Amino acid sequence: CATTFEDAYKIMTTSPKAAKLNQELVLPIISGLCSIAIQRNLINSSLLAENEELVDRFVHEAQERNDEIHISRSLAMKASFFARLGKFREAIATQKELEKVY
Repeated sequence: CATTFEDAYKIMTTSPKAAKLNQELVLPIISGLCSIAIQRNLINSSLLAENEELVDRFVHEAQERNDEIHISRSLAMKASFFARLGKFREAIATQKELEKVY
């Protein structure tokens, strides 16, 4: 499952034609990839920056599309990511952003 999301994400980010044709797939792909990456790689410090970048991309893409469901999901995921790392100030700040969506 993780490999499928990774492959799809790689195609979406490296192929301009694929990205244009499949815009509606970007958010579900990033969402799934974030979920898997955070659960699987949270303790691997070499991947923390990459995972944080991925979560930030998810938030950005959701906000760019003004998709409230994915904005909520991405912010909740970002807050959870920070909380799992013990970065509670960042987690609370992100939670405050999420509250504004509601």
